[in-house]
Amino acid sequence: MSTTPPTALHRNLPARCEANAAPQRVLVFHVGSLGDTLVALPSFWAVRDAFPQARRVMLTKRPARDAIPVGRDILEGSGLFDDYLLYEGDHHAYGRNPPRWRKWLGALNLVRKLRAGRFDLAVYLAPSTRDAAQVRRDQLFFRLAGIRRVIGSQTLDDPGGGSTLFEAERVLLRLVGTLVEPAALRDARRDLALTPADRSTIDRWLADQPRAPPDAGPWVAFAPGSNLQSKLWPEDRFEAAGRALIERFNIWPVVVGGPEDTELADRLLLAWGRGVSAAGVLPVRQSAALLEHCQLFVGNDTGTMHLAAACNVRCVALFSARDVPGKWEPMGEGHRVLRKQVPCAGCMLVRCDAKDRLCMRLISVSEVVAAAAALLEPALPPPFVLTGLALP
Repeated sequence: MSTTPPTALHRNLPARCEANAAPQRVLVFHVGSLGDTLVALPSFWAVRDAFPQARRVMLTKRPARDAIPVGRDILEGSGLFDDYLLYEGDHHAYGRNPPRWRKWLGALNLVRKLRAGRFDLAVYLAPSTRDAAQVRRDQLFFRLAGIRRVIGSQTLDDPGGGSTLFEAERVLLRLVGTLVEPAALRDARRDLALTPADRSTIDRWLADQPRAPPDAGPWVAFAPGSNLQSKLWPEDRFEAAGRALIERFNIWPVVVGGPEDTELADRLLLAWGRGVSAAGVLPVRQSAALLEHCQLFVGNDTGTMHLAAACNVRCVALFSARDVPGKWEPMGEGHRVLRKQVPCAGCMLVRCDAKDRLCMRLISVSEVVAAAAALLEPALPPPFVLTGLALP
């Protein structure tokens, strides 16, 4: 378990929390895949710092696809949780909708498991989009499971479409006054507590990959994929941006992503004539250890972007206009977020066929290269222009 001291955000518990007997068994309820889990890291660390001696168990939804990392895949070894429980959830955008009888049976089995766990406290870290009826349903479920104390659900009001709060802030704010003191998100701990084993594994993996030439410049991670078609920046633009950065900075490209991105990664590396692909190859924590080798991340709004931010890698993040501005931006300082305002903003589309991802196509190669150049070499005044190379 990590011995890092609590941050100022978590150092002192309010009197009303101290007045109660310290819970020995804490259940933390959180749902979502890689990105959702990573933006909740400040809240997970707050729980760990508030209850360092308790047995902490994470309850999360089983993913619709086995390849989607959740819970243990992301956090095991961090010291944040001692165990993980999965439950069968409802249908979501990526498929798989279990029959009603299976969901009821799963709920009954989960109630039995939670009762057997004899939890003293549940910390409710559901997404900020969960409505009041869903929250009441969840509170009732925890009572049925024998958990009388639930914190984090009483301030679940969504700030609304005009809010620019990060999702990480929306989640963490629920714990203010109960577990944490009011403070800016920038003061919160948000790392994965990578272990020496995580880093030595990636060192061995890199030893078997194509080697960067001795004169190679900074390593730059590229994430050209996404689970949502509506978030994809065009492949040919990734190719052009990477080629421009190779010409100017002699970068060593590292392509990251899921198993569905392997062919895309191979095409980009072939076009660039250099680099290494980790798409679909490495588990999450080893991917994080690889990202620590990179000076910059360039990619779509994905969980991998949040993984880079958790490793303190500055990001050039390419955002669609499908969701609330600012909500899912990478945590930390020094990032460049590129997002275009369009009339159809806020559509929440999984696929955008009618307008062929207009908001993403409006992001030009020259803008991405300029943003990357400004982070790789701050002395270069933006916009960055390559002579003799036309960038759309």
